[in-house]
Amino acid sequence: MGYDADAADFDEDGLTDILAVGYTSIYWYSVSRFDNGWLESSILDVRGYPQWDSLTWIATEPSGTDMYFRVRSSNDPEELGAWSDRIQSQGSLAGYMDSTHRFMQYRVHMESPERSGTPFIDRVVFYYSNLGVEEEEEGSFLLQVVPNPSAGSATVKFELLEESVVELGIYDLAGRLVRIPAEGPHSSGLHEIVVSDLPSGVYVARVRAGRQLASERFVVVR
Repeated sequence: MGYDADAADFDEDGLTDILAVGYTSIYWYSVSRFDNGWLESSILDVRGYPQWDSLTWIATEPSGTDMYFRVRSSNDPEELGAWSDRIQSQGSLAGYMDSTHRFMQYRVHMESPERSGTPFIDRVVFYYSNLGVEEEEEGSFLLQVVPNPSAGSATVKFELLEESVVELGIYDLAGRLVRIPAEGPHSSGLHEIVVSDLPSGVYVARVRAGRQLASERFVVVR
């Protein structure tokens, strides 16, 4: 099983975190301690409609400290709604996550009465299975991003065998949708869509045309 991983300050606390997304699980690794506060993940796109299974973690909780999770999900990454009730125990996500939602986010809350003993989160894993994957034909049409690497402006090329309703999305490695350069009906044949003004980083161009799906990773260096 393969994983996409990225290292960055996802929760904007000035410290480095590591996020990895695989086919049936999401991993978060943090490299620092916290007292009262929370870690908040990026908005993650699992690129399907997942059947959420369970949540596990590895952490150190000294006596007197407390740690718990909250989650939320939606089909609109701009509006994820309210956070769930506390998840205090590892195990089933039933009742906490909606399997008709493809975007999710979570928080790890940590509380400590004294700085001498603080919770330490080392690893977080969400397990799920994808629903409806068999209904899509992965990579069934041509998709190419040029140049790759690019200097801030890249051209996404894709060829359709027949007229289709198309959605082209650009995602970062954390699964966040950063741009929708094209959507709506497109005729058959070759299409070239220019994507400009992207910051430096690694991205995934993902084109959905009816029941067909294709994706291509590309790099922007500015």
